[in-house]
Amino acid sequence: MAARELLVVILNHTNEELNLEPGFPSLEHGQIMDTPDSQPPQEILAGESGLLRCKSHRVGMGVEGSVRYRIIGFEGRNTVTFVWNVHYLGQNKFDAACAVDSFKVRVLGGQGSQAVVVFVFEPANL
Repeated sequence: MAARELLVVILNHTNEELNLEPGFPSLEHGQIMDTPDSQPPQEILAGESGLLRCKSHRVGMGVEGSVRYRIIGFEGRNTVTFVWNVHYLGQNKFDAACAVDSFKVRVLGGQGSQAVVVFVFEPANL
């Protein structure tokens, strides 16, 4: 078991499809775990979910990174980005940014050294 591990769950509670942007996930610290279900899915269909697993790559390090999806059916700036930072010392931090005002992201969970964070992508009017 790594010093820090993270399970990222993305719940797509919209009617839109999400497609993984090229070059993502991006990890500043840590690595994607070496199991078949640890890679982020290429697409997350409307009403479905996706997950990825990452871990620190050495003792004394945390896990820091992001993954970005394109919201299909919207022109121009149409991405949603999910960001995590599971520190070796200190409080874990999670954030998300959506370029389309019609949507928002709620962040649930994420505590501890073996953290699970849930990003809920949903319509902004909920």
